[in-house]
Amino acid sequence: MNNSKKINWRVYERGHLYPQNISAYLDLIRQSPAKNLYLANHFEVMTFYKDYFWWARAADFLKNDFMNWLDIWLKNKKVFERYCNHFEKSYGEAVKILPALKKNNLTAASNQQLFKDYEQAKNIFYRNILFSEYTVDQFDDFFGDILSEKILSLTKQKPVLSDLSQLNQPAYLSQNSEYRKELLKLSFSGNYLKSTLDRLAKTYGWVEMSWDGAHEKTASDIGNELANLKRISVTKRQLELEKNNSFVLNVKNERRILLKKYGLKPQDLKQYFELLDTFGKFHDWRKEIQMRSNQVILRTLKEMAFRFNLNYDDLLFYTGEDIKKLCFLKKKVVLAVIKKRKTGVTWVIKDGKVKEYLGRQAKKILDKLVLNQLKVKEINEVKGLSACMGKISGRVLIGRFARQANQQIKSGQILITSMTTIDYLPAMRKAAAIITDDGGITCHAAIVSRELKKPCIIGTKNATRVFKDGDLVEVDTKKGIVKKL
Repeated sequence: MNNSKKINWRVYERGHLYPQNISAYLDLIRQSPAKNLYLANHFEVMTFYKDYFWWARAADFLKNDFMNWLDIWLKNKKVFERYCNHFEKSYGEAVKILPALKKNNLTAASNQQLFKDYEQAKNIFYRNILFSEYTVDQFDDFFGDILSEKILSLTKQKPVLSDLSQLNQPAYLSQNSEYRKELLKLSFSGNYLKSTLDRLAKTYGWVEMSWDGAHEKTASDIGNELANLKRISVTKRQLELEKNNSFVLNVKNERRILLKKYGLKPQDLKQYFELLDTFGKFHDWRKEIQMRSNQVILRTLKEMAFRFNLNYDDLLFYTGEDIKKLCFLKKKVVLAVIKKRKTGVTWVIKDGKVKEYLGRQAKKILDKLVLNQLKVKEINEVKGLSACMGKISGRVLIGRFARQANQQIKSGQILITSMTTIDYLPAMRKAAAIITDDGGITCHAAIVSRELKKPCIIGTKNATRVFKDGDLVEVDTKKGIVKKL
């Protein structure tokens, strides 16, 4: 395979992620962009190798596709309304069907019914990412630059980084903050019923859940969080609740002030802000659908492991077709095959074709196509997009995995990771600042850092490779720079 041309890779990295955790994505990579309006998988590399996961996408292809989508949405409101209808329908299906599937008594289910639950959850996941995966991620990646270019074209002046950071903030309160608001309101109540905690668990149990199914909130967990919250002074809780209640209004007011500063009228960027606010919500919806689907999928896999006397860790390396044969024919995958998959598996998606590599060859292909191109020379600083403003210095913690970051980070350290997910929240709360290789304006790190009021620089591409644990760095969001001191 020719690797002479350097690719501008957009790389997603995760620890403790296995094929069945994201089984719907393995179906997605086999679909053709030519036949699906909102797909863009022209050239991608996906690898599971030794407890680690990489998914690299050729960013230049992605940007071209996104610019086409955005141009159509801005010119034809009905096309964007149809896209929104896809999301409304998908989200409605997920919140109606998945909680019911989660309640099913799997021990009493037949093998066929067990597979039906698994397949139904995976299909809900798949139908959503068929139109949301590339659109949401590419909006996240490219909208900030597009907005800056639009302001420049209208005013002949480039917006300063701090203003652009504020203008890129969606006027949308994330589901994690909505959950916090519910807790704050409840903390002022003298008495509440257990049914209230059950309702919160049903609505928000997914908000800190990770891809391996951990950290799902139960009514008991929420009760404990509420008890801890009540230890905070009434004044501080009231202030936090007021900030949450006024968050959206404050964002919109700040927009008006900044538009006036640049001599712009609200109508000049109205469509852009409508898109930004909508995609802030869609980012949350996609994540909720994925986590709720995964709750059902992993629950059925655990029952299959018990029922068919299989190691659950082995079952995570089954394909969807393997799962079907297991449930209908009681046919297990040969352990030697599973062992080889665990050693490494890489899929290269190019020109509508998918090629699979196993074992040592999997890592070799990943290195050749992706990781060798990401190696950096020794430098002392990186630059990215400022998601939340502030200037601070501190010691670095490289958080390769959420579990490791949550356990090791000390208050005041600078958290540097490839990309945060919901399960990074404990580490993010302790960190003095948050830096990511990847991500854009509506990514998890951007949204949470704004809500936590912590300096954050996203999309540096290589911060995890430039810095190491213990380095003393300065985070300067006015310049969008992280510099080794």
